[in-house]
Amino acid sequence: MSVDMLFIVKIIASVVGIVLFLGISREREKENERREQEEIRENKQRQVQVRLRKERNERAREKDKIRKEKEKEKREKDKIRKEEEKAERGDAEAQYNLGMIYASGDGVLQDNVMAHMYWNISAVSGHTGAIKNRGDVEKKMTSSEIEKAQDLAREWVLTHQ
Repeated sequence: MSVDMLFIVKIIASVVGIVLFLGISREREKENERREQEEIRENKQRQVQVRLRKERNERAREKDKIRKEKEKEKREKDKIRKEEEKAERGDAEAQYNLGMIYASGDGVLQDNVMAHMYWNISAVSGHTGAIKNRGDVEKKMTSSEIEKAQDLAREWVLTHQ
C-alpha cells in the first residue's frame, strides 16, 4: 500500500469514527430528551395527585365542618326543647333561660319580644334575674313590642296552668 492509500484509509477511518461518534451522541441526546419528557410527565402526574389529594382533604374537612355544625344545632335544639318542657311545668329558671336564649339568639332567631315574654313569665314567679332582664330589654323595645310580649305572656300562662 502506498502512502497515499494509507492516508486515505486513515481519513476514511476518521470520518467513520466521527460519524459513529455523532450517531452515538445523537442517540444519547434522544435518550436524554426522552428521560426529560418522562420526568416532566411524572412531575405533572405528581402535581395532579397532590392537587387531587388536597381537594379530597378539603372536601373531607368541609363535610366534617357541616357534620359538626349539624351536631351543634341538634344539641341547641335539644337544649331548647328540654328548657321548654321544664318551663311548661312551671320551672322559673327554665323560663328565665328561655328568655336568655331568645335575647342572645343562641340556637334561635334573636327575638326581644319572646325574651321579654319568658322573662315576664319567670318574673311572676319572683325570679330576680328575669325582673332585671325584662326591664333592660324593654329599653330596646317599642311600646307595641312590649304590649305584644305581655299579651303573649298572658296567653302562655293561661294555656299552661
